[in-house]
Amino acid sequence: MARRIRHTKPSRRRSGAALVELACVLPVVLLLIVGAIDIGRAIGVQQTLTEAARAGCRLYSVRSKGTEAQVEDIIDTTMTNAGLAGYTYKFNPPANSKLDQFEPLTVTVSIPYDRVSLIPRSWFMGGITLQGVCVMPADVGE
Repeated sequence: MARRIRHTKPSRRRSGAALVELACVLPVVLLLIVGAIDIGRAIGVQQTLTEAARAGCRLYSVRSKGTEAQVEDIIDTTMTNAGLAGYTYKFNPPANSKLDQFEPLTVTVSIPYDRVSLIPRSWFMGGITLQGVCVMPADVGE
């Protein structure tokens, strides 16, 4: 014996409940989506900073070939190609210092996240400075 299933129209009262549920859930879902976009952008910029630091450090570690101006140029080129501005870089030890063979050299490239956020005045990661760091041994040609 087959039963007949009755389809009824949702009552007006039930439609109002769905609207209230949507009003409660929608802000949370939007917050998660915006947060994921913000974190994704931070990860992409972090990778670019690390790439720029690595390219600069590679040239900076070969003291016979790379001057500080050339290192700055390669970092500037990498960051410009990525569409980033407002970054800073630091060399440790400075270019004019005497180095021993295989002494560690550090190049750091950093940028405030507020400058690269896709969301204006990012409340999620505001005030954070992203940085890429690379350490390589000095090659003084000895």
